[in-house]
Amino acid sequence: MNNAVSKVDAKQEADIPDFPEVLGDYAFDGGNTVHVSGKDDAGNTLGRWKDLNAMYKNADGAVVNLTVSAILPDGDGRTPTETRTIDGIEVAYNYDEYLLLPQEYEPLDEDVKSRMENDEHFFVSYGSSETETIFYSFASFVKDGVSYTIFTRNEISADELFKMAEELINR
Repeated sequence: MNNAVSKVDAKQEADIPDFPEVLGDYAFDGGNTVHVSGKDDAGNTLGRWKDLNAMYKNADGAVVNLTVSAILPDGDGRTPTETRTIDGIEVAYNYDEYLLLPQEYEPLDEDVKSRMENDEHFFVSYGSSETETIFYSFASFVKDGVSYTIFTRNEISADELFKMAEELINR
């Protein structure tokens, strides 16, 4: 794990709210608590905490996920696709492309190498059974010491994710 939790106080507690029953046009469809141990690059435990993960589905079966965590991210060092300030809270939106490749896939062509070096929203992963491209949309923010991330693989506009973020902010 990287230094995303480098400033964690092992005794840190935050009041993590319950999942909302509805998020936009999506209804709560299940959730769980994940027990997390933050580790630095040397394997030292920096802290332990609980994340809450929820899944929401709309009438068409499209899925939106929500992760709520008491641990604040350090950020990933890249420029968001878009940001908006909602009730004084900055919400970052990212639209990312993932190229999934079989483990034995080599070499990468020059166009892919160039995009990896120059596009903060393009990622290559190995280990897929076949070559595949997927897109993820994320909206994330911090409110009252709690980190929220809404994400999906479904076709959802930035406006819709910002609206969901606003619903969570105004709870």
